[in-house]
Amino acid sequence: MKFKKLISAALAAAAAAALAAGCSQDTENTGETTSSSSGGKVQISVGAWPSQNSNETLYNQYMDMKARFEEANPDIEIIPDNWSFSLDTFMAKAAGGALPTLYEGYYTEANRIIDAGYCADLTEYVEKYGYDTKIKEQLMSLVSKDGKYYAIPKSGYTMGLYLNKNMLEAAGEVNEDGSIKVPDTYQELAEMAGRIREKTGQAGIAVCTANGTGGWNFLNIAWSFGTKFMEQDENGKWIATFDSPECVAALQYIKDLKWKYNALLESSFITGTEQQKFFSADQAAMFIGTPPQDELVKLYGMSNEDICIASLPKGDGGRYAQIGGTISFVNSNATPEQIDACFKWIEFANWGYAIDDAAKTAMEEQYQVRAEQGLPIGFYQYSPWTDDTERSEFEKSVIDANANIPAENVESFNNPPEDLQTKPEEPMKCQELYTVLDSCIQEVITNENADPAALIKNAQETFQKDYLDSAE
Repeated sequence: MKFKKLISAALAAAAAAALAAGCSQDTENTGETTSSSSGGKVQISVGAWPSQNSNETLYNQYMDMKARFEEANPDIEIIPDNWSFSLDTFMAKAAGGALPTLYEGYYTEANRIIDAGYCADLTEYVEKYGYDTKIKEQLMSLVSKDGKYYAIPKSGYTMGLYLNKNMLEAAGEVNEDGSIKVPDTYQELAEMAGRIREKTGQAGIAVCTANGTGGWNFLNIAWSFGTKFMEQDENGKWIATFDSPECVAALQYIKDLKWKYNALLESSFITGTEQQKFFSADQAAMFIGTPPQDELVKLYGMSNEDICIASLPKGDGGRYAQIGGTISFVNSNATPEQIDACFKWIEFANWGYAIDDAAKTAMEEQYQVRAEQGLPIGFYQYSPWTDDTERSEFEKSVIDANANIPAENVESFNNPPEDLQTKPEEPMKCQELYTVLDSCIQEVITNENADPAALIKNAQETFQKDYLDSAE
């Protein structure tokens, strides 16, 4: 959701341009054409490679991993490519035939990339490597179309509730055993946020309002209030359905946080970055976010011991947490040999299923690098892999061994309530939906007389007319 919207018409045009541009790829590092083989070796360029200038430690780790991989696979050559997925640069990269052989993307853009023909059909290799049974079905459904698989889930996130331990202790929001209180319902959260304002003079919670982040976070609340945002009719047309009492109640909840509980920040323009700044500076006690939020420590100097992460509260419609993350695509121009080499790299580089000694070493090294940099460790990442895999259990043991966040600070997140339901982002035009919802959130926190029902009605009409009606 952090990225600017990708226009389908422009993407389609870029696809045509890419076909006209031919099948060669230019790596960002060298600017030279990368062929499928050289000197008898299969060459694959790997995107999102760490930059030596920006993160030398991680760069060195990747280069060492590359050397070990090539030693174990002498018929394959890895060509690093620093380009990382961005909607600002993707179309130009694709149209120029310069996408890496293996590149990352996001679940929200999978359908558009698949439809544009920028990614290879991976079905044969997904089944060969057993990913069709080892990756969670909920995620595999997001990267498939017409019974075929076009991407591999690489990493995942589950949204949670961040709590500033220092602020909650100052406000007296602690249990008898000294642990901080975690709100179980959104009503409890509102009341706690109000008390924190009364006790500390600071905001009880930061609510994003801009750059789509507000709408992105709002989905979790709206789902938990019972909101259904869209559905497909019998002809396949997408219909907005969130002009409902449930969504109105969710927006009224945001309004109440401001005007009834006086729990929000004074600013009406809050981005994810601003949210981090206020939280780390003890000026906002809670926010909805996705781990790891490294910036809290790396940029703003927050202590890991003051970071707490809990499962999201529940509302009258249930307890929902949004899931998302990164997926791996293979360039549609790749040869069968290159596709297989990509899967071998995925396995070796520790975002595949295999958990042999090499994969264990790679995983341990990755967390050791985080530990050396002082970045938050202790919460269990949402794993794309089914919970019964050895890989999932081993990663949890590595996290525990390197943890710098006290276990009690993440207990609710690592061992969520049984009623927690994870849910992916909305299936159509979600970036545009977030922008429409941003406007509603801004209005209710700046205008005490704002009418949530009228705002939601207008938002649905706008979203339907401007976006869903033109969706394919």
